[in-house]
Amino acid sequence: MNKKNLFKGLFMGIFTLTALVSCSSSDDKGQVTTDVVVTTDTPGTTDTPGTTDTPGTTDTPGTTDSPGTETPPESAKIYKHKILIEDFTGAWCQFCPRVSYSIEQAEESYGDDIVVAAIHNTTSNDPNSGGYDPFHLSAQSSLITKLNITGFPSVYINRDKKWKYPEDTNIQNPKTYLQDGSPIGIKIGSALTASSGTINVSFKFSFDYTQQLKYVVYVLEDGLIFRQANATKHYGNTSGQPRWEENFVHNSVVRTVAGGILGTNIPADKAKNNQTFTVDNISVNYTSTDISKLRVAVIVVDKDGKAINAQVANANTTLEYQQQQ
Repeated sequence: MNKKNLFKGLFMGIFTLTALVSCSSSDDKGQVTTDVVVTTDTPGTTDTPGTTDTPGTTDTPGTTDSPGTETPPESAKIYKHKILIEDFTGAWCQFCPRVSYSIEQAEESYGDDIVVAAIHNTTSNDPNSGGYDPFHLSAQSSLITKLNITGFPSVYINRDKKWKYPEDTNIQNPKTYLQDGSPIGIKIGSALTASSGTINVSFKFSFDYTQQLKYVVYVLEDGLIFRQANATKHYGNTSGQPRWEENFVHNSVVRTVAGGILGTNIPADKAKNNQTFTVDNISVNYTSTDISKLRVAVIVVDKDGKAINAQVANANTTLEYQQQQ
């Protein structure tokens, strides 16, 4: 593994602290990750970033995007379909702002068609360390293993495909996975405080599924302020050098997962045409900064763990089933 001191002396500090993290300019599964050494000593000469890893082949939409081995007829797709985008990121990851920027552009272009979840990772529990990320999600390990994530940033579409690299020049790529409706409707309600609450979810089906479906529930928070390492051209960094972006705004941060991150079973007899499955009073505990910026995301995954529909709602509201327009 190549070791590159990619951004020495990014901000002033009394102590010299070093965090060894895995971050790469490419998020391809076959990448060579870069060990980034962040030092918080007095700013000096900034090292030039190492060479960019060449991305390998990128998966394109194909038959594997169908839910499991079942393909519902078009007539059954009466509910709104949304694409799940999961961004595996860290405040210490200097190339992660490329994905953050890309997500912002996607939200501006087709935001009603996507559900975004930013899953943060920390490499240190010391707040004074360059590898510290206060938004770390402890429940992420099984999903990282399942997706075989070997470096950051990594951004997955529907827990199946990777956003075509480089994401910032392929903004429309996730939209290619949008379907003309879904046979699964999702209803969300919640009663959340600053640190806990309950969530109600309901699923309505217009197709007889024979495979095992599962659901995942995230609590998200927008507008979280914390520094972000940045070696990209975005967010005003025209220097060509890595730097810290102080007061960076982190959105769609996953604060907690209700149940397992790989999903909780939906009873087989409920995943049938004209059936409704409801789970009330799902208890959640988390840390938040602003209740008004909390949201709840719900995902349905197939037997292979691929997301086949998703929905998101503001906290303390009820979002009814959305019909396909």
